[in-house]
Amino acid sequence: MRKEEVKAIIDKLSGLDISSSCREQSYVRARWVYCKVCRMLFKKMSLREIGSLVGVDHSTVLYALKNVNNIIVNDNDTRNIYQKTLKIIEVREDLEQVDFDNILSLYDLQQAYDKKIENLTSYYEGKIDELNKSLGSFKPFLDSLSILDNKDFEEFKKTRLEPYLRMKKTLINK
Repeated sequence: MRKEEVKAIIDKLSGLDISSSCREQSYVRARWVYCKVCRMLFKKMSLREIGSLVGVDHSTVLYALKNVNNIIVNDNDTRNIYQKTLKIIEVREDLEQVDFDNILSLYDLQQAYDKKIENLTSYYEGKIDELNKSLGSFKPFLDSLSILDNKDFEEFKKTRLEPYLRMKKTLINK
């Protein structure tokens, strides 16, 4: 793993070019994540070397390392970039000689899968809400049936429900 690869991962995850001199919060925080990850991976690399790829000096890297943990704890976007960067690096280290673009493609595939699960969950929650609304006046009846155990429910079904339904069916057919 090289620092250029760390930068590429963070660029891809954040959708930014962290080597630009932009001082917007999203850029700064993505650069801070880069500094933290590089410091974790390359313990012997100087602060100047870490900062050189993203256009910051050693004091800016030092400031980033001092403050990034607090931001990771308090900012969801920064935390997500940091955690996903670590996951990609972990996968990269586990799989030998895998093309870097394929790992990012796997990450994109995971994102698409997560989005599909989210959409399906939302869809079925909507269907459940529709069913609950359509139950309307039957809901209190169904709730009262839920207190019966299986034996009591079977008895109710045979002695009350089935005869009632047969009677209603004959009335409808007449």
